Amino acid sequence: MTSTISRAAEDRRTVFCVVALLVVITFVNHIGAYDLWWHLKAGEIILGSGEVPRSDPFSFTAPDTPWTYHSWLSGVILHSVHRLGGVEALIMLRALLIAASLMIAWVAARRRGVGLGLASILTLAACYQLGPRALMRPYLFSFVLFTVFYIVIQGTFQRAAPPKPACASRFGAEKWFLWGGGGRLIVLPCLTMLWANLHAGFLVGLLIIGAFGAGEMIAVAVRKGGISYLRALFTEDGGARFRALLVAGVLCLAAGVMTPYGPGVLMYPFRLLTEVKLVRQVQEWQATPFTASFAVFWLLLALTVVALVRSAWLCGRGAELREKVGQFCADVFLMAGFGLLAVSSVRNLAWGMLLVAPVVGYHFVAARHAALAGEPSGEGDRRRNRLYVLAAYTLGLVLALNNVIGGRDFGFGVSEERFPVRACDYLERAPFKGRFYNEYAWGGYMIWRFWPQRKVFIDGRCLVYGDGVIGETMTVARGEEGWQDVLERYRVEGLLVRYRPRDSAHF
Repeated sequence: MTSTISRAAEDRRTVFCVVALLVVITFVNHIGAYDLWWHLKAGEIILGSGEVPRSDPFSFTAPDTPWTYHSWLSGVILHSVHRLGGVEALIMLRALLIAASLMIAWVAARRRGVGLGLASILTLAACYQLGPRALMRPYLFSFVLFTVFYIVIQGTFQRAAPPKPACASRFGAEKWFLWGGGGRLIVLPCLTMLWANLHAGFLVGLLIIGAFGAGEMIAVAVRKGGISYLRALFTEDGGARFRALLVAGVLCLAAGVMTPYGPGVLMYPFRLLTEVKLVRQVQEWQATPFTASFAVFWLLLALTVVALVRSAWLCGRGAELREKVGQFCADVFLMAGFGLLAVSSVRNLAWGMLLVAPVVGYHFVAARHAALAGEPSGEGDRRRNRLYVLAAYTLGLVLALNNVIGGRDFGFGVSEERFPVRACDYLERAPFKGRFYNEYAWGGYMIWRFWPQRKVFIDGRCLVYGDGVIGETMTVARGEEGWQDVLERYRVEGLLVRYRPRDSAHF
């Protein structure tokens, strides 16, 4: 028995390490993130001055415009990593952050009883679809903290209800879930304070709490017995998990404003989407297209629906659904909410992908167990799991080798196809010091290369520029009526553009 347990633990470690290594190899690519560069420069400014910027220092089109730099701590980290190890260190940091987020999701799936093979296949499928979002930008820190949030809260749902001695003291039942044998929800506000200074994506952590809280509210309604619902929810021991989640959520909300910008970080995403109408012209804010590049996303979305419906039907037949209704509803809220966000915007695609292994994998397993009516697993299940592991290894090798052999950007360095590296080299040597109009995508790189000697026309900070400057940039890029007037108004003397005969003839 001991040798069997030891072998199983060794198998888990082996699969974990192999999958993690394959994920890392998949994301060793040249730097291609347009916005990375102004983050590096902002981090340099913060470390040099000891203060966060509060107005735009980088452009001549929106000088001194108020700027909420919600990712200031990420900028400091990225600049420090670059200073220590150059672009190569940034590439490894990117690969490690993505691997960490995916492997935490893998661990969450295993804790929910998903087999080694199935957890690995779903993790690697998510790995493939994360490719378009695998850019070295602050949201990678959000990926990691998102999965940490999930695994902490999910762990609370998998723990038993508080024992009677724990409930005897005042707030004892709530403490059981906040910092006792029922979970560690109290760590979430601390994580939120860190997250809010790394990236405004900390708001999705509140959505996770909300999804689990809503699921628990439904569970309390189902099992409340003859007492009133509000009493069961807010005073009885059966509602302790919900109350602990509520306390954690309120503390997380308070922690989210503990940044140099106060509530400004909390409002940033809402301001961006409501004040900048043209943000939808930016590719990452557009709806996820139904194309081959996102085929795995649409397939996993369909599998999610199938898994949840099948699990509900089979568990409902066996009367298990009532017992697990809180967990089931939380899973539905998570996948429906983050699925809708992903469909509405490519930028939000990652959240649902990171939940595929622990949520979809669990419901496939739960449905199978319900179909077998509790029969113990046998040699057939073990053989199936070995086949799944083999399939996972094959999938991981395909992804890694596709990057190493088939990918044009494999390795370390800056993608010269995406950035005007040689043009900027020339400008460094040229005596010309006038203002340049630049493409939206290249502003960040120009900031990194030339600030403070040169300022840019525009870069990726949409809320700084607003619809006015973004619209003017599009007018010039498209050669629409008045494009020359825009350049004259800003006293532009040169152009740095990707010249295409069809689109750039007006230049």
